Amino acid sequence: MSEKKKYYIGVSILNCYEVDAKDKEEAEDIVRNYSDKELLDDSDFNINYTDEIKTMSETKIVYEVMLRYQAHDELIVDVRKDIERLDGEPISEEYVEGFSYERSCNLENNYKEALRQYNKLLVKYRELAEKEDNSSVNEWDEVEHDAIRLIAIKQENEITYKVKHKGIIKVTK
Repeated sequence: MSEKKKYYIGVSILNCYEVDAKDKEEAEDIVRNYSDKELLDDSDFNINYTDEIKTMSETKIVYEVMLRYQAHDELIVDVRKDIERLDGEPISEEYVEGFSYERSCNLENNYKEALRQYNKLLVKYRELAEKEDNSSVNEWDEVEHDAIRLIAIKQENEITYKVKHKGIIKVTK
């Protein structure tokens, strides 16, 4: 006798009804009050997908700890928990926790506060990932990323400026 497996089966049931009503809301209420038999009678039933349910040993948990812009001077620090197959195919995403930093109309002050929380969350979720099998933490600090990019552009322009002023025409990178 073969061992049975578990599957997620995604279905859609489509039907259309002609209803006499005073307005849209009444028409919707009439259909909401139909019996199961009335709702399913003459419906179009489709199986949309069939996915084998993998055991936890065939999945991994990825905590995404992010510090990102919400607006020009407003920052968000949040954590998402993704469950993925080992090949990276997503199974589920769950928002875990988050914080908004908009108290000051000053990006620098908001970043200092947000960075403190971001670092606390990195420690927390790294410790959690160490205790769980097949778990990891991805980190993303959008402000730092943008700052590094801008500094690289500035340094590139400074090199170009220095080279041009020494009488060298060709700029190599």
